[in-house]
Amino acid sequence: MSRAILHILQTSELNGVININAPIPATNKDFTLAMGTIMNRPVVIPFPKFAVQLLFGEMGEEILLGGTKATPKKLVDSGFQFLDPTVNDAVRFAITGE
Repeated sequence: MSRAILHILQTSELNGVININAPIPATNKDFTLAMGTIMNRPVVIPFPKFAVQLLFGEMGEEILLGGTKATPKKLVDSGFQFLDPTVNDAVRFAITGE
């Protein structure tokens, strides 16, 4: 995310609301499956709503379980390239640093 913020600050034609989410949308199920795969753990069910609420509160529920479809169109159109465009890539990097 810091790369995206730096890009926005250095790109004068970018203004207004700019989404910094990944270019490929992911559901809670996608996220859960990615976590299980990368951690070599079996995944039986997606992360339950009550657990998201307990661990992350209302904001976590909105971010992880919400149905809003946001795209980083302005960011991508300005030439920004994501290092980890898919949920699998992002989770792998967050867990392993690779």
